[in-house]
Amino acid sequence: SIVISLPKAAPDPIDSVVVLTFQGNPEVVNAPRITADGDIFVDGLSVTLGQVLKVAELRYTLDGNEPGADATLYAQPFILNETATVKCRYFRQGEAVSEIATRAFSKVQPRPADSDKQLTSGLRYTHYQGEWDKLPQFRALSPVSSGVIEGVDMGLWKEQERLAVRFTGYLRVPQDGVYVFFLASDDGSRLYIGDEMVVDNDGLHSSTEIEGRIALQAGVHPITIEYFQGTGGMELESAYRGPGIGKQRIPDSVFFHISK
Repeated sequence: SIVISLPKAAPDPIDSVVVLTFQGNPEVVNAPRITADGDIFVDGLSVTLGQVLKVAELRYTLDGNEPGADATLYAQPFILNETATVKCRYFRQGEAVSEIATRAFSKVQPRPADSDKQLTSGLRYTHYQGEWDKLPQFRALSPVSSGVIEGVDMGLWKEQERLAVRFTGYLRVPQDGVYVFFLASDDGSRLYIGDEMVVDNDGLHSSTEIEGRIALQAGVHPITIEYFQGTGGMELESAYRGPGIGKQRIPDSVFFHISK
C-alpha cells in the first residue's frame, strides 16, 4: 500500500511536502527476455521466454501482433518450425504489467554445397606488405609470397608487422544446418563463405572476437579469410560450431584447395 502525507496548511507552494511511504516491497516486472540460439534456423529452433512468475502470467504471439490478455500462455520452451516474429509481455489480472519484448526469427534454406571437385588438403595463401588501417583491396595488390598452408595459421609471419594475408580454399561441413563462425584477431579480419561476408572484424584494434552465422548444406563451400596486421600484437584465430560440433578451432582437416 501507499500512504500519502500532506501538511495541514501550506500557504507557500514551495513549502508543500508530499511524503510517499511504501508498505512492503514494490513489485517491479521487467520485460521478458526472448532466448534462442540465433535468429535463423533450418529445421527447427527452440525458443525460451523469460521466466514463469507467480505474480504474473507470460503471454505471447508468433504473428507479430501485440499480445493481449487472451494471447497464448507461456509455460515452457517451444519449437519454431516456420518464420515468426515473437512478441511477449507479462499480465496480472488481465492487465499488462511489463513492456513488450520482440524478436524476429527466419527459417532459411542452407547455401547449396559446391560440386565435389578434385580437392587437396590445405588452403592457399597470399602474403602482402604494406601499411593499412583497414583491410586492403587485395585484387589491387601484388603479393610478396604465396603458397599452400595446412590451415589458418600466422606462424609463417611470426613477429612481423605491416602485412596482410589472404587464405582461400574450401571448407567441408558434415550436415545441413546453421554454422556459427568466429574470428579473433589483432588487427582486422573478415571471413567469407562464397561471396557472403559472414564475419566482419575489420579495423585497427586489440584482440577482439566477432561471430557470424550462415546456413550451409552438407558438403564443401568456398571460404576466404582476410587479415591485416599493423604494429604491436599479432593474432588470428578462426573457430566454428554447428550441428553436432561444439565451438572449436576450425581443424585443418576440413580445409581444401584445388591443386593446379
